[in-house]
Amino acid sequence: MNDSDLMVVLMSYGVIGLLTAVLVIGYHVFEPKSKGELYKAMIPAEQLSAWPWMLKHVLKPLLGFVIVIFVWPLAWFVGFMAVREDWQRKAKDKRAEFVVKRRYLKSPCQLSLVEQSSLVDDPLGAVPALPFGHLNAVWCAFVQKKPDAAELWSFACVWENRYGRKDQRKGYAWLLNREITDWVVLDIKPVSPEE
Repeated sequence: MNDSDLMVVLMSYGVIGLLTAVLVIGYHVFEPKSKGELYKAMIPAEQLSAWPWMLKHVLKPLLGFVIVIFVWPLAWFVGFMAVREDWQRKAKDKRAEFVVKRRYLKSPCQLSLVEQSSLVDDPLGAVPALPFGHLNAVWCAFVQKKPDAAELWSFACVWENRYGRKDQRKGYAWLLNREITDWVVLDIKPVSPEE
């Protein structure tokens, strides 16, 4: 590597650092501020003592600008790690949602037999004499979502949420062309740690 190649590399490094510094400063300039910061920013400079104002609004940004020019790979790495952490958090939140999988399916069912077998008979009259009692509205909403030609299947599984709590979940799902289109959970029981 001769001197001209080294100069091209250093110039490229500096230009990328300069662009990165401009992006970082621009991000912080246009970042939404709280009302308190906006109010302080509207105070004329002569009402503030000169040194703190100079330190906050001139020297700190200038020092940050110069540092970013020389260590821009670190700035990009820190930015990438922040974005990656946000993606991972969103992916973890998405995984935490319960989804019925094909392996949870137990057996096909007939809608009329399911409704007949799930009628609640409460001698005290506290629970409505409807399929699944108090959960009848949930059941009816699930039945209305039935796609044409879909089959009703029962399912059961042990599911662990993101906090490590395990539940035994039972319910029904619509199966169409080997795909689960919708499901309803009608029974959730905590699983004891011994099980």
